[in-house]
Amino acid sequence: MKKIYKNILKDVMENWHETSPRWQKVKEILNYSVKIDDILNVWVNFPSKKFSWKYLSSEILWYLSWDLWVQNISQYASLWDRIKDEDWNIYSNYWYLVFRRLLANWMIQYDWALNSLILDKDSRQAFIRYNYDSCQQLFNKDVICTYYQQFFIRDNKLIWISSMRSNDAFYWTTYDAIWFSLVMQSLYLDLKRTYPELELWEMYYNASSMHIYESFFDKAHTIIQEEWTNIKLELKQSLKYQIETNNYNQWYWDILNNITNYKGFIQDNFFINITEEEWNNS
Repeated sequence: MKKIYKNILKDVMENWHETSPRWQKVKEILNYSVKIDDILNVWVNFPSKKFSWKYLSSEILWYLSWDLWVQNISQYASLWDRIKDEDWNIYSNYWYLVFRRLLANWMIQYDWALNSLILDKDSRQAFIRYNYDSCQQLFNKDVICTYYQQFFIRDNKLIWISSMRSNDAFYWTTYDAIWFSLVMQSLYLDLKRTYPELELWEMYYNASSMHIYESFFDKAHTIIQEEWTNIKLELKQSLKYQIETNNYNQWYWDILNNITNYKGFIQDNFFINITEEEWNNS
């Protein structure tokens, strides 16, 4: 992923078109696509932008809580506070979107994708939609960046395709790629019960607008020159399993507010490969 991410930054910084949406100058490439071959190595760690297990863990726990209130996650990233609505809610809680029920048949979106592939291994209907009608309101700052994820099984390999209306290449690409990887890993773990020989394969990542904000121009140039390492993120059990076996609403507040004390909980429930040093340095 480090080579892919470096190429994304270089492409935007070298082949850009300048625009100013919402009066913020950006360098931008339209209709940008990349292929990610290694699904487990989607987070990049480099000197100018350290990987944080604690932020990642707090974001996942916030997702799991189905909580839309900004105060609980904004303590870890101020961006959320800047795009909240008048009721202090954030609708870009991807867990809420992936596991919300469809109005048409009351099926959870994740289950729609999973069942589509269980019923028909060659299905073209296994998708999860993120951007929904209520985003299209004047002055709404929280217009969800992702349109959809779609999943295919071809030659006994699980393949993922995404479409994003907007992607901040410097900051949010790595976070979005992690969430997409986790959903794909989760679906893979659930599908293995039906297809034991299934392989976890590649992701195709498409952005209508891939861009970098002016405040990150200099830092993007710096990062392109740096040596990076990948952080491996291997999901221990499926997200669906987490829903079916735990009730996070009872105690996630305490975990979110004391995330430093919960390295063991995160390791036991989510990720196979967290080390004590990585946790303490994040």
